[in-house]
Amino acid sequence: ILYSAAENHYAQAEYAKAVESFQKYITDNPKGLYTLKAKNLRAESLTLLKRYDDAFAGYESVIDQGQSSFLPASLYKAALIAYNQKQDMKKAFDYYTAFIQLASDEEQQYEAILGALRSAYKLNKPEEVYAMAAKVIDHQRATEDHKALAHYYMAKIAYNHNSYDKALLDFNAVIRVNSADLAAESRYYVAAIYQKLDQPDLAAKLAEES
Repeated sequence: ILYSAAENHYAQAEYAKAVESFQKYITDNPKGLYTLKAKNLRAESLTLLKRYDDAFAGYESVIDQGQSSFLPASLYKAALIAYNQKQDMKKAFDYYTAFIQLASDEEQQYEAILGALRSAYKLNKPEEVYAMAAKVIDHQRATEDHKALAHYYMAKIAYNHNSYDKALLDFNAVIRVNSADLAAESRYYVAAIYQKLDQPDLAAKLAEES
């Protein structure tokens, strides 16, 4: 009865009442038949209430239970909150990458690959950036802008690690497919690389073009 009442609150969009009722059911029935579902719907209710810290903890409680029908969605939503609201790139990366393996929806899988790429870049994790960038570039849903972003992230990582040959390849790939800000930045970095490689004339020409 208690679980049904909580689910009814959720169905009626009474999310604050749903949170309270689901929590009471979970507390009274820590190993109940509907406990995992209650944890999931409680986290969903908290998300809809924009109580993101509590929602994140709720999704993590579902994730901690291991394999279930609620695991993929909880991983994806926890990753979104970690990236957008909590700015916790480590957890965002971990949850995005875990979700990629379980995704049944191709569009969500692609969004998770993009999310993992952005998280890895912000964490300055070279191997992970290269791996996720390759997945983006090869994905059939990849737009030209997303391919340019993937090449740009790889180029910046390579540049920062003094791998100038690889950086040049990827900056030039950005320039080929993107005419906006990323291309302008890429031209600047190409010029800077040639300056570092002691080719100042070419560097000056490229700097003018950028």
